[in-house]
Amino acid sequence: MRVRDVPALAAKASALGVEIREFEKVYGFIRRGGRVCGVKTGHGELDADVVISTVYSWTSALLEEVDAPLPVKCFVHQRYVTKPLATPAGIPAVNANPAGIYFRPALGGRLLGGIETPEREEYPVTSLDFHQSALHADPELRNHLRHRLQQFLPERALPAWEDEKVGLLTFSMDGEPILGPIKRLPGLYVAVAFHSGGFAYNPAAGELLAQYVAEGRTSIDVSAFSPDRFSRDETQRYLAGKIAQKDVSLRRH
Repeated sequence: MRVRDVPALAAKASALGVEIREFEKVYGFIRRGGRVCGVKTGHGELDADVVISTVYSWTSALLEEVDAPLPVKCFVHQRYVTKPLATPAGIPAVNANPAGIYFRPALGGRLLGGIETPEREEYPVTSLDFHQSALHADPELRNHLRHRLQQFLPERALPAWEDEKVGLLTFSMDGEPILGPIKRLPGLYVAVAFHSGGFAYNPAAGELLAQYVAEGRTSIDVSAFSPDRFSRDETQRYLAGKIAQKDVSLRRH
């Protein structure tokens, strides 16, 4: 998601003095006196009191630069949007877990639907040059999704798919988000591994990170999400292996 795709958020941030730089590639961190104090970009270095990394699928590749690996893996996910329906779907967002799909109304009287692929193996992102245009989904998945959707909406004729989006979900080793300071690298904070709920979690994650930076602690206990909850040995073992998305689900339960 680009910040400017949410106009109200971009406008408020700009009004508070935030400089928004989109498509600015970060190549590494600036370190002085044992602290992280900025980032290296394609257009030079940017100094900062603290750095907050929220680059989800690029997290592992970026943190390798400061030898601070996190046990995060990526998995391909796909969702589709129909052409406008004959009449708008008056339904709420539906998460049909037993069928491995979800769906909800979309703009312009359309219907958005996603389908899980739990058997698919992880997609390793090993370079900061990775772009999501490299991803693809099996063409048959859209047909499988249509078939399953029709079982939930038997009275409605579903129009053809108009749009396909293929991206990555990120999961930590225990399936829970990673949020907070990396203690051995003062000045560096991370927020990653929100799997498919990133946008829903963003307001709370942003508030908690702001509290960490401004006050050194949060108003509620979020130590369960600390980046330091994973040992270096278990992180390296996890990253060295290869798993499917269903294996993450098993760890979460």
